[in-house]
Amino acid sequence: MSRHRLLFAIAGGVFCTTASADVLYDALAPGLSWYGDNFGDRDVWDQGASTIGGADFLGTPFDVQMADDFQLATAASITSVTADFGAFFGTTPSTMLVEIFADVGGKPAEIAMASITTSSVTAATLDAGGWGTRGDRPGYRVAVDLSGHDVELDAGTWWVSVAAVTDDWYFALRRVDQATGNAVHVRDGGTDHGNGFPGLFGQPDWTPYGPLTTSFPMDGDLSMRVDGTLVPTPGALGMIGLAGGLVSLRRRRGARTDCAAR
Repeated sequence: MSRHRLLFAIAGGVFCTTASADVLYDALAPGLSWYGDNFGDRDVWDQGASTIGGADFLGTPFDVQMADDFQLATAASITSVTADFGAFFGTTPSTMLVEIFADVGGKPAEIAMASITTSSVTAATLDAGGWGTRGDRPGYRVAVDLSGHDVELDAGTWWVSVAAVTDDWYFALRRVDQATGNAVHVRDGGTDHGNGFPGLFGQPDWTPYGPLTTSFPMDGDLSMRVDGTLVPTPGALGMIGLAGGLVSLRRRRGARTDCAAR
């Protein structure tokens, strides 16, 4: 392959990579049937609340958020976040709150750099028949579309929290077979975060979830995937510009050759 053709091929590959969605982080359970017939089969049920509301379960609205971290090797624009939940009363989620936090010493920052409440939600029912002793509480894989919200992140460590905004009570599910990065963190909402709802843990600041409970150890990653579009590095942009210049040069040379032939 000539040097010119190689540069064209590289430039074409860069264009293809930046135009399509990329999986930026993937700790999502592999398939809707991964949890078995009951969430208890994999010890994931009741693994920490992640709900803004929940009045049907608690009698009054509450605010409890969970967050897990992920790493970006290069800058990216986030287009969607997908996460798994158990629902106490089985309400299909229709509105979700997604928040992105910078990393501060191995935990989320106090203030989110992006806070998005949206109904651009797609929910698929997990194959598990239910969770807990009743066995009739379903779970959902919830995909939240963020493509219109301009969530652009630099390379580094980031935290994401996904919570249902509903009168039902939701529990974030986790991957008990893997644990990467920092421990999952939890915090209460309440007046410290703007909505006035009380929390459950007595922790307005982000705190590792494990020490707060002895019934359900929280050693695994939240079942979650982050998708987005990688931002070209300056070197890649330079390669694109070089390839474009070569195309222009080749065309000019071709035009001179045609003129000489005439």
